[in-house]
Amino acid sequence: YAKGTDESFSVLPDLILLDGGKGQLSAVTPIFAKHGISVPVFGMVKDSKHKTRAMTSGGEDIQIKANRRAFTLVTKIQDEVHRFAVSYHHQREKNSTLQLELTNIPNVGPATAKKLLSKFKTISKIKNASAQDFINHGFSKKLAENIIKYFND
Repeated sequence: YAKGTDESFSVLPDLILLDGGKGQLSAVTPIFAKHGISVPVFGMVKDSKHKTRAMTSGGEDIQIKANRRAFTLVTKIQDEVHRFAVSYHHQREKNSTLQLELTNIPNVGPATAKKLLSKFKTISKIKNASAQDFINHGFSKKLAENIIKYFND
């Protein structure tokens, strides 16, 4: 935000909700103050079933279970954050597994495997690529031959 180099961070949010209570709040608040960020920050205090029962800004807790609409909104936000995080980690794990398969190819290390997936997106597209496709994406002719041989043997 402060550098102004990424347009997606050009506007500060109106509110920040932390997935955690006073501990997380006390860790984040000094960092915001250090950088001159003045956005209201609330921690979400959980019950024994890991559902938010209250919000805190460092002082007293604000109970939300009594207000059904507030509780439902916060629960939906938590569910979406959880869904996004799980999806993100599954994608990372999938890419890691695909990279491991590619490193079985002679002269393909982790960095090259990552670059191959970045350029071709799927193993299927890598398997079906021609030598010229690899060369067009900046890979050597020798590497192209190794990949084609690996998938066709």
